Amino acid sequence: MRLVPWLACMGLAIVAQPARPADAVGWGALPCRLFVDAQVTPAQVGARAQYRQWLLGYVSAYNELVPARAVPREKLLDEETLANAILAHCNEHPKDTVALAAAAFVKAAGSKAQRR
Repeated sequence: MRLVPWLACMGLAIVAQPARPADAVGWGALPCRLFVDAQVTPAQVGARAQYRQWLLGYVSAYNELVPARAVPREKLLDEETLANAILAHCNEHPKDTVALAAAAFVKAAGSKAQRR
């Protein structure tokens, strides 16, 4: 019987943690340099849209899993705002993955919101 409360606590601890960016799949697992190329190359409009949808999904999942540090709506006026923030990170860190850039964004935006 003592095992049940411990397992319940462990389950909550696991659920409360967002996925590590290293575990990302899909467009988030790709390197930042490819994200930058997609944002600045007109012929890559399809890839640009896919990246942006992946990023919106990442932020939505983060907000659902970590509501105490959720990215406030005013930080996400539109997908262009998010893409520009990721683009700035990726320009500075081209070897990072898109998921690492997204993680940096939610950490910064969520922590600023929490200080208010």
